[in-house]
Amino acid sequence: MFKVGDYIVYGGEGVCRVETIGPVPVTSMDQSKVYYTLSPLYHTGVIYAPTDANLPMRPVLTREEARALIKSIPDMPMAPELPSDPKRVAAEYKTYLQTYDCAKLLRLIRMIYTKRAQAAALGRGFGQTDDRYFKRAKELLYGELALSLGIPMHTVEDTIAREIEENAG
Repeated sequence: MFKVGDYIVYGGEGVCRVETIGPVPVTSMDQSKVYYTLSPLYHTGVIYAPTDANLPMRPVLTREEARALIKSIPDMPMAPELPSDPKRVAAEYKTYLQTYDCAKLLRLIRMIYTKRAQAAALGRGFGQTDDRYFKRAKELLYGELALSLGIPMHTVEDTIAREIEENAG
């Protein structure tokens, strides 16, 4: 069970702060249940998540785990060959995205980045599905890494590139 003040990853919402634990001030919700009241870190709103539900919640990475993840990027296996059918590609992306696992989000980002580079080399455009999943995966991953590393979210990509370059040299 999480504590008030903890930062957690709550599924597709990304990083949230646990504000309270207890019944919620919404009369239409089951008042006998205990809920986490969550505040998303990177957008506005309030989320009420039952503490006893099997929902995708986990603690954010520690600083050490985040640094180890970044350090592992050059050794990550390349992504599998994507199917040619756009619906199957979207399903594959969705599978990676819905794990809410940082290593899988990184693989998804690399997969789409590679696809984008190949398309550019052939003078082709980049699909909306690719773009949507690329942005969403980056938003989820970079939000968590920013908090874990204590840096602004907009600097995460440069931080990753710098750390990879330093470890390579």
